[in-house]
Amino acid sequence: MRSMILYTVAAMAACRPSADVPPEKRAEVPRKAPPPKRALPVRPLAKTPVVLATEVDSSGGVITADDLAVYLVGSDGRILRYALADGRATTLPLAGDFHEALALQASSEGLYVAANLPLGADGSIPTQSKVVLLPTDGGAPRELVTDYDAVLHFALDDDNLYFTGAKPNHGLAGSLVSLQRGTGKLVAETEVSINADLRGVYGGEGIIADVLDGLTLQPFGKGRASGVGRKGIVPISLFPSLVTTVAGDRMVLVQGDPEHQGTRDVGLVVQLVSLEALTYETLAKLALPVEAPIDSVALYGDDIYYARRSTLAGHRKDGALVRMSIGDKHSVDVVTGLDLTVALVVTSRGLVWLELDRSKQPAAARLVLLPFAGSK
Repeated sequence: MRSMILYTVAAMAACRPSADVPPEKRAEVPRKAPPPKRALPVRPLAKTPVVLATEVDSSGGVITADDLAVYLVGSDGRILRYALADGRATTLPLAGDFHEALALQASSEGLYVAANLPLGADGSIPTQSKVVLLPTDGGAPRELVTDYDAVLHFALDDDNLYFTGAKPNHGLAGSLVSLQRGTGKLVAETEVSINADLRGVYGGEGIIADVLDGLTLQPFGKGRASGVGRKGIVPISLFPSLVTTVAGDRMVLVQGDPEHQGTRDVGLVVQLVSLEALTYETLAKLALPVEAPIDSVALYGDDIYYARRSTLAGHRKDGALVRMSIGDKHSVDVVTGLDLTVALVVTSRGLVWLELDRSKQPAAARLVLLPFAGSK
């Protein structure tokens, strides 16, 4: 399973320059007006989860969803589609040479995919990625860019697709990149740390998690080298993990509590970030067994959902899906008896997660839906 912590990449291949970016685009890109605050019609969730699929061929946390389906990366790098209506599984073809899919982002125009290029003649795994737009209606894939290494996360706004990656032969420098949705035309690019990990986008600026700078909003045209423009949100710790989710102008951040002194448990802090005000509020401090941290989190309305893994490598099945109210900060287990939930997303039909059963060898995975009350 790919780690959810900050990534360090090695960039070692040739690339072509971004010749289609006019000089004015390489200067600072003005920040977009913040998206309007829309009242989210929150629907209550049912009490009983529904298993969409069993024996799912995936153990990683690469997952995305649209109104019709959930998309996963299979254990062999394939892209798997599971219908939300009935769990029917299909495999989406990614034409051309590639080793495995690394990142997925569902959108109205199709599925954005970052895939590693083929294995080397000696069996070595390349770091160079290509970004492809894959129609989900069976159309032909369209290759957008191949200039970056280790593209591991995407983010979308109404106009653009965003990602971070390392340019080959650029040493310890990475890039925050913005492409026009659909066409893949390069809109803007700015330098960031090679460890910069994209966690979302707000107002046309990347939400970046970095080992040195913490969590920041990074505008285009004012890169790390200039030391100007980054807006600090909250410092981050690296233990045991950094789990985030973004919805509108709010972000939920779960990270290690540096003040926790326990020896048999681990301290976690749950924080709610206002991306417009660049402020954060601590909602809860948790003390969990060392082997039972939080693996994924989702924000829906004024409730935060997070998945707590079970102890004894899954043999106890004491993990749970937990709902925390932002208003009164009260938490309650809404689904119990879980083992390891590696991905949790909000879909048009409810909450969906990928759950592993580590008591079985090899670990068995299933896709589960907690539907909205009254939905069919």
